[in-house]
Amino acid sequence: MKKSISILLVIVCLCSFNFVVAQAKVGDRIGEALNTDIVAYVNHYAIPSYAVNGQSVVVAEDLRNFGFDVVWDGENRALYITRNQNTDVQTMQVDKSAVTGSVFADILETDIRVFANDKQITSYAMNGYTMIPIEELNMFGEVTWSNEERAIKLWVDGLHISPEKQSVIINTVSVYNLNAEELKILPAQVEQYKAAGWYPYDDFVCEWAKKLSREQGYEAAVRYLQDKIYSAEYAYGATATAAQFATLSQLYQNWYATVGVPVVIMDSYITYNSIDTPEANIRLWNISGKEITAFELMFTCYDAYGNITTDYSIYNGNFNGWVDDADMAVGEESVYTWALYSNSRTKSIRNIYMTKVAFSDGTYWSR
Repeated sequence: MKKSISILLVIVCLCSFNFVVAQAKVGDRIGEALNTDIVAYVNHYAIPSYAVNGQSVVVAEDLRNFGFDVVWDGENRALYITRNQNTDVQTMQVDKSAVTGSVFADILETDIRVFANDKQITSYAMNGYTMIPIEELNMFGEVTWSNEERAIKLWVDGLHISPEKQSVIINTVSVYNLNAEELKILPAQVEQYKAAGWYPYDDFVCEWAKKLSREQGYEAAVRYLQDKIYSAEYAYGATATAAQFATLSQLYQNWYATVGVPVVIMDSYITYNSIDTPEANIRLWNISGKEITAFELMFTCYDAYGNITTDYSIYNGNFNGWVDDADMAVGEESVYTWALYSNSRTKSIRNIYMTKVAFSDGTYWSR
């Protein structure tokens, strides 16, 4: 029994040595203060605030602007906060335009203690200032939370209320409905407004394209969305969203399913080459959702009088054209040209239709 007790004591001693935890030293980085869209108020006055460990914190020294005395005791390394009924409120400009969740500053280990009405409260060191949670100032008045306003409010009795409106720069998001109306809301309200038909700009672009497809057709919708994607990717150096590309792809698929042809004939016109031979120019739009490597088409040639024309009686005025190296990317519009050597009187072409299409994945389409 004595031997067992001795072994147990040795194990306990070893464990005690193994689990010594190093304590953070004053000045060590122990966390981060984050920018937040939550606005902190003392009565009707906004005060700069940040987020630390899920709490809204304010700079203790800023309370001097809101009817408080903040006194530093260097000998005891302590900060004392008390109410002063005789001080005037000095409003502060509050900027909430920074991205919510981005880092404002490092939080450092501190030996400074903070007392509010002689009660010690939580404190953090940041940029040479002392941060305190506003909710721990409830000995001075009621602290409430407004979910609708995204605000935490300390109401202090006897604090002078100024009729002047304070400047608060709030980080807002613009949302749009399908009447092209705009609202500015808090970031936390986005999902709520989306459910009611209001969308952030990137999502609005997708929804507007879908609306155009219903009201004006797929060409208008695709051109609109392509323009927005192009602008985002190239003109402004931003990146178009995956949702926008997905919407564009879906529009192509729906368009393809509607017309039943992987290539849309957009327009045609006649030009003349150096020996005055008419050339048929046809602008095609690949809506297949796949790269096109080759295709064949057919059209009929007409003269200046609207009659079918051909230079040889054995032909019927129809022309078969093909391209074996099309390399037409998804969504690409290209003009292809054929010289009409056997239809020299051609002034226009009609009845243009695709007959065969080959895709880069080895599949084919034929009429």
